[in-house]
Amino acid sequence: MSRFVYTPIMLDFLREGYRRMECRDLADAFNVRFDTHQTHPAIRSTLHNHGMRAGRRGAIRGRHKKYTPEQIAFLRSEYPKLTQPDLLDAFNQRFGLNKTLDQLKSTLWRERIYSGRDGCFSEGFTPWNKGKRCPGLGGSTTFRKGHIPANTRPMYSERLNDDGYIEIKVPERNQHTGAPTRFRLKHIWLWEQVHGPVPAGCVVVFTDGDRGHCEIGNLELMTREELARMNQLAGRNGLTGLHGEELIALRNLARLKAKTNKLERESKRRCPGA
Repeated sequence: MSRFVYTPIMLDFLREGYRRMECRDLADAFNVRFDTHQTHPAIRSTLHNHGMRAGRRGAIRGRHKKYTPEQIAFLRSEYPKLTQPDLLDAFNQRFGLNKTLDQLKSTLWRERIYSGRDGCFSEGFTPWNKGKRCPGLGGSTTFRKGHIPANTRPMYSERLNDDGYIEIKVPERNQHTGAPTRFRLKHIWLWEQVHGPVPAGCVVVFTDGDRGHCEIGNLELMTREELARMNQLAGRNGLTGLHGEELIALRNLARLKAKTNKLERESKRRCPGA
């Protein structure tokens, strides 16, 4: 579809007509005058693109009838006492009009008339349903006191998390939700049952490297430095995924490296110039 081109005569018609007519009326007159089918948005875009202005004041420009000072004063005095629907009824009855709620809202906004209400209950307010039983309470779809959801897991039930570790439900308070139970990593919980809390700076690891083998005999303690050394050695030498004796040997080597580095640091602190 070819682009519509406005002739100088057409532009002059729009420029002159816009001073007397609204944009929609101007579009109708333009189509009648030049036998075209231009839409209202198209005419409005043309007026904007060519910098055409109506030159009319905003209060007179619209089609809405101007409100009298008496009507504005009525809205300003009654709005703090009435809701918008009630204010609309009172306004139409007082002045014999048939305004809609949307028109009222626009007028209130345009004239900057505010109710002064913030939507909060005032002090001493009594709700209408105070002391009344809520409808539907105790119905067939309401949980009874002591109801246990069907998906409730029994105590010490287990699940597998996204990292492949087993979690176990234990009778400990959940610090985030306040619930009397929580899920914890099973291997850490087992270690604490025998040896107490895990010391700061240490982690519990699996001796054979199998995360699913959660038995106290397969768990041991490592410092975070030792674990970092082990991961460093495994990464540099392509020894990832080790199990059994090979993993134990790698872990012992990491412990030796960590111990050696610790002794070297202590030696430098004792003899800075050495």
